Amino acid sequence: MLQAFALDEKQHNDRYESLLRLMGSVGPFDLLARASAIYASINPDTFKESENNQNPAHIEYLALQCLRTDWPEPDPDLNPPQKLNSTMQALALIQEMFIAEAQNITVEREQERSTGLPDPNLDHVARTRLAALGIRNMAYLKHAEKVIEGCLSPLAERLIEINGFCAQDALDVMHAIPQILNVRSETVQLELAEQVKYLTVELKRARRGRSTSYPIPPELLTISFDKAQFEIRMRALSHQLAGALEISTIQATDIAEVSSVPVARCAAVLEAFTCPTSEYMHERHWRPSGAHPLTQRPIVETDSGYILASPPSMIDAIRPTIENLIQSRSPKLWSSYQKRRAAYLEDAAASLLAGALPGSRSWKNIHWKVTESVKGELDGIVTADTITLRLQCKAGRITDAARRGAPGRMSTDVKKTISDAADQHAELSMQLASNDASALGFSIEQAEALRALFQIEIICTLDDVTVWSTEAHNLRRLGAFKDNVGIPWVVSITDLMVITEMLKGVELAQYVIRRQRMERDGRVSAHDELDWLGHFITEGLYFDYIFNSPNPPHGYRLLSYTEQFDEWYLYEAGFRTVETAKPEIPIGVDLRRLLEKLMQRCPKNWVLATLCILDGDDQTRNEWDRVIRTVYKRSAQRGESDASILLGNGVGVTFIRRTFTSMEKTEQHTERYIQRKLAELEVAYWIGIAEGKGGELRIVIPSCVNIRNLADQFLTPMYARS
Repeated sequence: MLQAFALDEKQHNDRYESLLRLMGSVGPFDLLARASAIYASINPDTFKESENNQNPAHIEYLALQCLRTDWPEPDPDLNPPQKLNSTMQALALIQEMFIAEAQNITVEREQERSTGLPDPNLDHVARTRLAALGIRNMAYLKHAEKVIEGCLSPLAERLIEINGFCAQDALDVMHAIPQILNVRSETVQLELAEQVKYLTVELKRARRGRSTSYPIPPELLTISFDKAQFEIRMRALSHQLAGALEISTIQATDIAEVSSVPVARCAAVLEAFTCPTSEYMHERHWRPSGAHPLTQRPIVETDSGYILASPPSMIDAIRPTIENLIQSRSPKLWSSYQKRRAAYLEDAAASLLAGALPGSRSWKNIHWKVTESVKGELDGIVTADTITLRLQCKAGRITDAARRGAPGRMSTDVKKTISDAADQHAELSMQLASNDASALGFSIEQAEALRALFQIEIICTLDDVTVWSTEAHNLRRLGAFKDNVGIPWVVSITDLMVITEMLKGVELAQYVIRRQRMERDGRVSAHDELDWLGHFITEGLYFDYIFNSPNPPHGYRLLSYTEQFDEWYLYEAGFRTVETAKPEIPIGVDLRRLLEKLMQRCPKNWVLATLCILDGDDQTRNEWDRVIRTVYKRSAQRGESDASILLGNGVGVTFIRRTFTSMEKTEQHTERYIQRKLAELEVAYWIGIAEGKGGELRIVIPSCVNIRNLADQFLTPMYARS
């Protein structure tokens, strides 16, 4: 194994030397511009991340090498097709280098495991390094912009004073650069498209022995027509890319012409986001890695202007770069900004959750106290009926060293963004176990919320912490969570924006409960939070069929489920022309109508009732849709109808509709009916949904049903229930 590893190291060196030769012969910035143009040519209507090997990190790496200062003069004899060939070779080498680096990280991890004394941090270090190697654009554009605006827009005037530009200027520059490049390249593309069309006609004439007005190269007449046509397109592409450096190079005046940002502020943005050559350190940057200088300052400077080689990467750089400038230039402003940033996160998280839960109430910055030495703060409480979400928010930054997988720094950052918040949750839970919430200083309404059936602890972060949070239960090995305490749901604010945009009402309640169930079980893993969300929407986060099989696996890892979100957000932003529906849980029309009624009217225990209905597979939901349709049809004819389903989790649900009977009598009738069912079927849990005269709704739960035990059923995986 070690010999193979050494061989890989030699291959890596050989690839790097070959890459430098190619860059030197074409010219480093010329090759960078060509490569950037090739990677930018994707079709949003057909783009699928799972099928795409053109990672923005590849272009970043190429741009990073351009910061070297020891480049030879380019080869003046290379023609456009040869330069295109060199560019394609360079990109192939970079892709191979990234694959080899990922393999090396995996080999190192396995070697450490084989020692018999593996470092408990090892898996997290390896996962962090792998994530940093390839993952870019950690949020959808509109959500990343919301965070930047929410944190920094109130400081616009002050930022212009100390930096020469504000956050909105940086966003406007970010949007203007691709606009400039598209206009420039489209002009060339249209001209070349006409030439290709003309040459294809001439090629057909020449192959038929007719005269042509343009000399067709003889070699194109001896190969198949398809190959000849392909050769024409490649020659056109090589000539198109001949002007790539000129197209890609921008000045502040270019940006000011297409935006509302003054030239001086455009220049200040370009300067702030340009990575100086002094940042390049060969021993650290010759190999592919993550969290390098270009991830925060993604622009490189040439003799004739500036190049943003990977425009999609700039959104992730704006807030960190501006924050670094504030911290270095105005410590006083930095101190007040940190408080403002934390307040924004708390407001945003609480507002998103409250806005997605019908009939919700919310509070922020609630202080509680047992004694002077035992006290704390809850950043937010959001409650709706029987579910309460308890929020701790952490707005601190994850350092570059932590994102590169440096064990010490990673442990420190995980502590300040996750562990400290988890400790705050754990302390409050411990005190609530022995004290009523009102005794801790909570108001009557807050205390009521803290007695709700479902208590979900949430840690919301401003920075993306996917590599650590997606499987939060594994952080116990890092010491992030104390033993014998619950595992909170850890989610970034941008992921929470997606989740609350896709899920409303009971769907959101069910999702956070299912996520809590997954953390308690610990056998299912996912790449990121949106894979959990995608699986929930399409398949429900059900895994009973896997672990109830004759030979169940020890664990199960989700595949990617995020393409549905990629496509919808591209369509919503206007980049995708194929009409794309917003992802939603497949629920029948009649079942959805009843759920929406319950969410609109919010009768007591509506969350529990809707969870009971939805806590099944697609077959169960389809059966519910049919049953509800039948009840409405029959009750319209007869004045009353009912139906019951005993779910696979041992919970029975009855829906009764009586259109001419008062709500009180309908409720009494429903309770008697449930009592008979409980005795007849000898089950412990049954719940009724009663609709009376005028469409009034009530949830009926007999006193003999232990409602807290019923609620626990939803937090315990079915295959672990007794």
